Amino acid sequence: MNSSNNVFPESILIDNVMEYMNHGAIVGNLAKEIAKRMGMDEEFCYDMSIAGMMHDIGKVKIRTYIEERFEKVMFVDEARYYRMHPTTGYALLKEQGFSDRILTAVLDHHENYDGSGYPNNLKGEGISVEGRILHICDSFGRNMMNQKVSSWKDLRIDEAMRDMVEEAKDFDMKIFLLFQAYVYSEEFQNFLEELDLRMKDMKDK
Repeated sequence: MNSSNNVFPESILIDNVMEYMNHGAIVGNLAKEIAKRMGMDEEFCYDMSIAGMMHDIGKVKIRTYIEERFEKVMFVDEARYYRMHPTTGYALLKEQGFSDRILTAVLDHHENYDGSGYPNNLKGEGISVEGRILHICDSFGRNMMNQKVSSWKDLRIDEAMRDMVEEAKDFDMKIFLLFQAYVYSEEFQNFLEELDLRMKDMKDK
């Protein structure tokens, strides 16, 4: 499927997906902006926004699988299943004909720059640039969600970035520094204001 034709078919939007789509919307917007700042073309930036939106779809499938089959799953088993979500998401999206770039980003978004990530223990530039971008945006997006602020203008950026600095070995440093500059920029503040407006619109509907 060409990037211009990528859609979100109902057949893969299964139970609990909205829990992840809120996070995905943030990650997708961040990934698109970082790709743009890296000088990538419009198609690449668009694909990164879709990859960010869909990157955790494998979690939904795995969660549903576990809930249907087990009353209680030990934490170690949950962790094992969790680490399957990039490959599960890759398979789901491949079945639906998403572009190779989107598939690669989803598959690689938990690969760490030092080789300690998963699912394939890729290292350095052996990780796709799509995966390296998405990994940083996913980590920051998760930190945003964890703060549970009532308004995104109240986001504690220093706190969110501090957690990432502690994990800096996981990231491509060139992309990470570019990302860091972005989240302290006026453009990012505008992005947070837009998120607040979207949240208000959703509550009003």
